[in-house]
Amino acid sequence: MIDILKLSDCYSVRKMNDSDAEVILRLCKSNTLYYRYCNKEPSKDLIIHDLHITPPGIDMSDKYYIGFFDGERLIAVRYY
Repeated sequence: MIDILKLSDCYSVRKMNDSDAEVILRLCKSNTLYYRYCNKEPSKDLIIHDLHITPPGIDMSDKYYIGFFDGERLIAVRYY
């Protein structure tokens, strides 16, 4: 199990959920170069899908979709 509080000394870190989809979408839309290389547009549906998908045999309790915040502003997401 990952102790997400130890992932950063500079930013607050927490697990993200469906209610965070809009704020994640705003962050994703700001990264136009990444999505240009992926040949897809970020969307709320895509983010919610990413929040819930796991590889075969992996339980959701082992899924970590984590947001890094500078104060109230989401600056990065990472998922394991």
